[in-house]
Amino acid sequence: MSAFKIFHNSRCSKSRQALQILQDSNCDIEIINYLETDLDVSLIKDVLKKLSLKPRDILRTSEQDYKDNNLKEFGAKEIYSYIAHGVLSGEALSKIENSAIKELVLTDSIHASNEVKNTKNIRHISIAPLMGEAIKRINSDSSVSALFD
Repeated sequence: MSAFKIFHNSRCSKSRQALQILQDSNCDIEIINYLETDLDVSLIKDVLKKLSLKPRDILRTSEQDYKDNNLKEFGAKEIYSYIAHGVLSGEALSKIENSAIKELVLTDSIHASNEVKNTKNIRHISIAPLMGEAIKRINSDSSVSALFD
């Protein structure tokens, strides 16, 4: 068993740098070229757990393969997205408006510009009732976590 296991992507500069450091240190390493090797789901879950990561955290969203994949090709009929505290900047609005997303739901935890409010597939929901109930429960020493049961 190797002292180090590296899931390597030769197209990734950070991966190449990490591999070079391990090789220069004469470490006993196992190299897994994950772009060429089918990874077992249990192995991926184990790695995510050890690193305290979620699957989304390890996606390389800048890769063309990621950009080219269309959820509708995989059977999605409609795509909805929910963001609790949406800070939309740069080209985000045009990308959302021109995407396959049928509806993006944002909370009103931050003020939305008129441009955001007028984007056809963005809907806002108020968190005021939830915040009010949470404040009421805190004030009366009641459970706030019960709001999410």
